[in-house]
Amino acid sequence: MNRVRAFVGGCAVLLCACGDGGDGGGGEVEQVVDSLAGFCTVTFTADHDIMDHFGEVALHAVAGDSYLLADPGSDQDLPTMLYRSNDGVTELDLYEAPVDSPCLAEGVTLTAELTAFADVEVFADGTFSSVICTIEQFAHAPSDSFGYGYVDGGYQIFLGGAFCDGLNEAYVRQSMVTLGNAQYVGVPFAQLYKLAG
Repeated sequence: MNRVRAFVGGCAVLLCACGDGGDGGGGEVEQVVDSLAGFCTVTFTADHDIMDHFGEVALHAVAGDSYLLADPGSDQDLPTMLYRSNDGVTELDLYEAPVDSPCLAEGVTLTAELTAFADVEVFADGTFSSVICTIEQFAHAPSDSFGYGYVDGGYQIFLGGAFCDGLNEAYVRQSMVTLGNAQYVGVPFAQLYKLAG
């Protein structure tokens, strides 16, 4: 599976912010919704704090909390989970996190589907003036590649032909996801995984 992401200074763009956390004022967002049933999740088997790059708690997970699996990882990469807000999603590393998931078992085969996490207006170029199409929240389609790169005010995205009549490249507006006292770059799309077969 191919994934290309533009990162600044580590796993994700992380900006210092003031405030008391949340998701930008929209209240708590259900992490695993019926519309995405069947996709891989991770469930915390014990309470666990996920730390940000400043050493502060980004997210306090409680035993039994479930999140969508963002990346099963490999020998070189850590598994990651998705944190979903009203503004998009961001990936969090599961470094030494006490989680359980059938999708993380050795030898399993997974398939990927690109998923929209908001109603997304897709634009023709970085001026964000011409809408090509709108993708509905939780729409998903098989895809083995997805990528994005930062441009002023948004992202250039590479959809791999999954949406908008086979569109490969387009632009979407920027979003931010607030966790703890920091803001992470959020994207309206992410790959989700299912057990093959």
